[in-house]
Amino acid sequence: MIKPQNAFNDLVASVGLSTTDVASIAGVTTRAVYHWQSGKTAPPQSLLLLLQAIMQGKVTREWIDDQLATQPPKQEKKT
Repeated sequence: MIKPQNAFNDLVASVGLSTTDVASIAGVTTRAVYHWQSGKTAPPQSLLLLLQAIMQGKVTREWIDDQLATQPPKQEKKT
């Protein structure tokens, strides 16, 4: 049985995005992405749909790169 986090990790790897890129696209911190990667929490369905659209060529990697260039990643809160 394939674990959900493995499927998420495989999907992210197949589109060639970094953890920071995924965080920027999703509007979250990298910590949230690490939780998704480990299986601690599930990634949003909307993010999974976007990653699948990128993989299928329905959304171009160039468009994603343009969006990432204009949207800085969220910063971790200092405690």
